[in-house]
Amino acid sequence: MIRKPKYSIFIDRPRGWDRIDMWIWIEENGRTSLAKPVELEFYEPVEGEMADSTLKFPGWAGKEFLQALAMALVGYGIKVQSQDVSGELKATQEHLAEVQKLLWWALENRK
Repeated sequence: MIRKPKYSIFIDRPRGWDRIDMWIWIEENGRTSLAKPVELEFYEPVEGEMADSTLKFPGWAGKEFLQALAMALVGYGIKVQSQDVSGELKATQEHLAEVQKLLWWALENRK
């Protein structure tokens, strides 16, 4: 059976640093992949220019990613105006704890 890919997002503010860190995973076909670091660069578009989007997702993934982002924001303490997600929050927090363990393992064991 083919399982639908699942996004996971973890947001953290390192103590003593003036920044917020975000890790993004996708679980697909029994494998977990971590998104590569991205540096957002801003520019002033030329008037009349058709600007390209900052992020692109396949049709099946866009809503999944946005849902994972909303849950991560709620877990971080930011209120998201949407449907009641409190029932899903506990399961998401448990999942994020597992993902955080995976992140630390990956960071400690990278080559």
